[in-house]
Amino acid sequence: MLRILPQVPEVCHRAGGARLADRQIEQNDEQHRKICSRCKKEVEEGHRFEFIEDTATCEQAGEKLSRCLDCGYEKHEPSEKLNHTPVIQHNEQEHWEECEICHAEIEGTRGEHRYEWDDGLRDWVCTCGYTHTELCNGTLEAIEALCTCSHETARCSLCGKTFERDAPGAFEYPHSYEIVLAECTCSLEVKRCVYCGDKTEQPGTYENYPHSYEDGFCRFCGMPEPVAPGPDPDPDPNPEPGPEPDPGTEDGTEE
Repeated sequence: MLRILPQVPEVCHRAGGARLADRQIEQNDEQHRKICSRCKKEVEEGHRFEFIEDTATCEQAGEKLSRCLDCGYEKHEPSEKLNHTPVIQHNEQEHWEECEICHAEIEGTRGEHRYEWDDGLRDWVCTCGYTHTELCNGTLEAIEALCTCSHETARCSLCGKTFERDAPGAFEYPHSYEIVLAECTCSLEVKRCVYCGDKTEQPGTYENYPHSYEDGFCRFCGMPEPVAPGPDPDPDPNPEPGPEPDPGTEDGTEE
């Protein structure tokens, strides 16, 4: 449907360029038509819309308003409800997303902090992007009964979360050594840590580990190789008989 706007001064070419006292503009959604009030010349032009505002928010749908730069025609269009603009919120235990505009909590975003160790930051980093140091003022205290040279278990004194990480030989907790029998000798005891593989060798004299003989001597401690004893001589097949027993006694001895 066309709408008649107030008349605006215009130039009529038929009148030799003389300025007209008025003009009429007819409009629709797509274009406007200028009609000279003297010569009746018509000019059709498409609108040149300029965006004015969108009344939609993240809480409700709204309306977009645009206005033609030439004729002032206003176009009104429905606009859908906007998405939230999320920002992360947190406390010591949880994180969630909240809309920056309406401050409503975004459904399904709340969860407990889940940390992973970051070697670069030297701190535990949550999936929400914050470090444990930023989120919590507690102190990590090692549970030494569960710690080894390659594993650390610690608990936060404030939020109570437990942190565990593995790194071979990286922690200042005791090694757990086992004797490597295949590498031990009479002069050396070898032990290896069951967690990080660290190996220690302790020289000494060890009677419970075997010698290793070469050319009659132990190649580790120099002890001579024991000489194996010869075989026992064969018993005499015809031994001389002993004295005859006295017939007056059972065993040949007098009472």
